[in-house]
Amino acid sequence: MTPERRVRGRRAGDPGAPTHDDAADEVARVQVELAAAAAGAMPLAEIDPTIRDLSRVTPLLAQLAAAVARLLGTDIAAVWVTDPDAPDVLVANAWVGFPDNYISALRVPFGTGSAGRAVSERRIIHVEDISASAHYDAFRAGAAEHGVRAALSVPMLTLAGEPMGALSAYYRSVVEPDARDLELVELYARQAAEIVERARLHGQARKLAALERRRAVQLRALADSALALSAADSLDELLRLVTEAALDVIGCHQAVTTRLRAGWGDADTYVSLSEKYAGWRTYDVVPKGTGVLESVVRDNRPLRLTGDELRAHPDWRGLADAPGHPPLPDYLAAPLIGRDGTNLGLVQLSDKVDETPFSAEDEAILVQLAQMASSTIERLEAFEGERAARREAQDAARLQSVLSQASALFAESFDPQGIASALADLVVPWLADVSLLHLLDSAGELVLRACATAESAGLERVAAFFGAAPVLLDVSYGPAAVLASGQPQLVQTTTPEMLRAVTLTEEQAVELGQVLGRSSICVPLTARGRTVGVLTLSRHEKYDPADLEHALDLARRAGLALDNASRYAFERDLAVTLQRSLLPRQLPTGPEFRAAARYLPGARGTQVGGDWYDVIEVGDALVLVIGDVVGRGVQAAAVMGQLQATVRAYALEGHGPAQILDRLDRVALAIDELNFTTCVVARLDPSTRQLSVASAGHPPPVLVSPAAEPRLLELDPGLPLGVGGARFVEHSSHLPAGSLLLLYTDGLVESRDAPISDGLDRLVASLGPPVCSADEACDRVLSALGRDGGHDDDTAVLALLLGTTADLELRLPSVAASAGVARRAVGKLLTGRGLDAEVAQLLVTELVANSARHAGQGQVEIRAMLHDDLVRIEVDDDSRRLPAALLEPPWEQESGRGLLMVEVLADQWGAEPLPTGKRVWFEVTPDRSPSPELPAVTGGRPPGHGSG
Repeated sequence: MTPERRVRGRRAGDPGAPTHDDAADEVARVQVELAAAAAGAMPLAEIDPTIRDLSRVTPLLAQLAAAVARLLGTDIAAVWVTDPDAPDVLVANAWVGFPDNYISALRVPFGTGSAGRAVSERRIIHVEDISASAHYDAFRAGAAEHGVRAALSVPMLTLAGEPMGALSAYYRSVVEPDARDLELVELYARQAAEIVERARLHGQARKLAALERRRAVQLRALADSALALSAADSLDELLRLVTEAALDVIGCHQAVTTRLRAGWGDADTYVSLSEKYAGWRTYDVVPKGTGVLESVVRDNRPLRLTGDELRAHPDWRGLADAPGHPPLPDYLAAPLIGRDGTNLGLVQLSDKVDETPFSAEDEAILVQLAQMASSTIERLEAFEGERAARREAQDAARLQSVLSQASALFAESFDPQGIASALADLVVPWLADVSLLHLLDSAGELVLRACATAESAGLERVAAFFGAAPVLLDVSYGPAAVLASGQPQLVQTTTPEMLRAVTLTEEQAVELGQVLGRSSICVPLTARGRTVGVLTLSRHEKYDPADLEHALDLARRAGLALDNASRYAFERDLAVTLQRSLLPRQLPTGPEFRAAARYLPGARGTQVGGDWYDVIEVGDALVLVIGDVVGRGVQAAAVMGQLQATVRAYALEGHGPAQILDRLDRVALAIDELNFTTCVVARLDPSTRQLSVASAGHPPPVLVSPAAEPRLLELDPGLPLGVGGARFVEHSSHLPAGSLLLLYTDGLVESRDAPISDGLDRLVASLGPPVCSADEACDRVLSALGRDGGHDDDTAVLALLLGTTADLELRLPSVAASAGVARRAVGKLLTGRGLDAEVAQLLVTELVANSARHAGQGQVEIRAMLHDDLVRIEVDDDSRRLPAALLEPPWEQESGRGLLMVEVLADQWGAEPLPTGKRVWFEVTPDRSPSPELPAVTGGRPPGHGSG
């Protein structure tokens, strides 16, 4: 008989064998017990959900094992289940008859012993004699030690028919169970399998539910992290967010994220450690390219290792030897991978909070987080690249704009100080926080001419310091050194030694360090091989060679502009001096007219043109001329002088306006380098008010009549002088009394922003009546057309106001008493106007008294005219005797004392012949007091009785 065989029956007549009714009762009893226990005493809902721990169903299985033992007439039984950690190994879950320390340590591989064979072969295995069974080699000694002779094992199968354990009974003697016993045992086995399977399924369900809940939490955290990552606006913030998210979502004590650009030599790292690793908080540098880090980056694959696997890893030593590195109980890392498959870095974790090993789910979550981080890194760096390119383009555009502004300013300005100030302002804050411009003065010394600061509050301090501090010579740094060598200087970091080298005292060195930045540039301003100054730039950010090139470019332009400005300034001053010397110093005046003129050279920085004017007395007539020589500078002024002299000569010869222009045109053609000249010539007889005018391409004069609106004279414009072949047309007209004639050059009405017709309209509108004087007319038009504050072009204005009705007219007999009448009338005229009349009364008394004495029996005419604060008084009589040249008369001579007083007290006076006699006139300022040094009147005669 073989030692083991499959048993299907039990020997009949075996004493102690239960009857059929007993067996049925036992089955019913066990089923009731198990159902009651499962439903009441130990509900499945209370079973521990952990698949590795069936301890909470163990009491049920122990009851079942005891029932099986009683059924089969033995006292030893066990319930075996598969080990969760090794699915092909059985371990004891419940037992009776065995010592706990023995059976709990047993591990039964499938195919060994009775239980292992029953599971692997899925049938009942009966071993009649363990000592003779080859399948019991591993357990024979233990069985013999515990008195086990035979064994019976029934497989426990799941509802799907898969083995999950075995129900075993052990005998101390050879026993052969019958078939009914085996059916009951199979029933017990199915009951036990159902209990275990339900417990395991319930545990798995609870574990899956917990896993799903954790997964949902992690997914929500991942979604939140994705939103946070998408909102990151810098790489540093992104690394922090990724690291903190990995630490929180997976639940770890250590997390590190590294962005690798060009290998480990160019890496950005963020480290996050929990309180558990507070002692390593200062550790913020991941070892470069060592250990498992390099394997993750090299393979571009995630890596998950337990502590033992980590220490056994061939690349572990790199981290193990890293100084100050926190201990790593385990390791999980995921690479950061770009869209093209290149490695961007990695995320590393260690030491889970729940002290469990990293799972595949943890790895999957970290990979997802790394993918989100990778795409955000690429987006940020692409955006940063775009921003860098945009900044570079903006810098280039700003540089071009500054250079364009500088070029435009330097081309338009001829004022050295204006150029210096503009250059200092241009470089702040684009290229400097503080800019200084030193220029060479006439003595060859560097003098601060302009400075600018980014903060307006610091400008006064900078200007005060550098305005007072001398520029030291024979030093190695700063403006003096650059001036001496002609080479630029770039100082990226200013040292205390440098500051002391360019200052006189320690206090000055400290102050200099406070007003300047840490980095500076000094560049020479050169032009035509000559250095004219030095530009100094300073800021806290370090300068680089590109900044130096920008500064040199500006300095070259500024140096040339400053040199040109100096040359233009010299030539302009020379031209202004020449031009002013050629213009008439004083315009003639007469009883029938008043003339006034203004000449304004172009604004500072522009060359003087060839504008001129003149009023020439030709007998009783006046020749008025205004002209404009095209061109600028000394050459234009010299040509203007030639033409002015020529006009004066032709006018004195008695030629009319058209004839003068015709002859002047021939002269202009003979002058070398003359393009053309515009000119207006007018001839006016003040007494008859007859006017004739001719134009050579010049803007027409303006006529202001007392009873009409101002208007431009309608003239044939003619061609400019110097063109050749021109014919000039003369226009004649009669002017009303009180008319104003205004001549001007095109600088008054021309503008870059508007057509000349707009300027002419504004000119005419500005001369609306009343116009009280020629001076007022000149000032009014300059102000109305914006020329009183400076203008690019030269401007000349000439106004002539014809005599108007006198403010006082008297016709008195030529007797001594008329002097008193004239005196009282003048006093009333002036006193009523709030003016001091004493001097005017005194002088009119003397002149009327002289006329009464020397004019015979005719009449004396007195006219008084007020012009602003000036009084002109004219005394006409029928005597043709003009006063002789005044010399102080001897004390014994009585005559001549009256005119001596006129000479002393009048602002101006004069005598001129008239067709019917003579006129003596004087002008005084009414508020002027009598001089204390008046000549005494001798002979005891009252005033007015002296001789003229």
